[in-house]
Amino acid sequence: MSLTYSRSAVLGLYHALLRRGRQLEFTDKDFYFRRIRREFETKRNIETDSEKQHCLEVGIQYTL
Repeated sequence: MSLTYSRSAVLGLYHALLRRGRQLEFTDKDFYFRRIRREFETKRNIETDSEKQHCLEVGIQYTL
């Protein structure tokens, strides 16, 4: 899967994961939302394009 890393792609992934979290039934939604936010904040300072691309591709898999 070839995705272009961009600000809009990252924001789209973030919003898709939040939408997915609203549909959860058998888990702690607050924990899910805190985890999503923490992951995005820790990945904020990634430098290399290959790492950025990898994180985006892995994140997209969770929205499918």
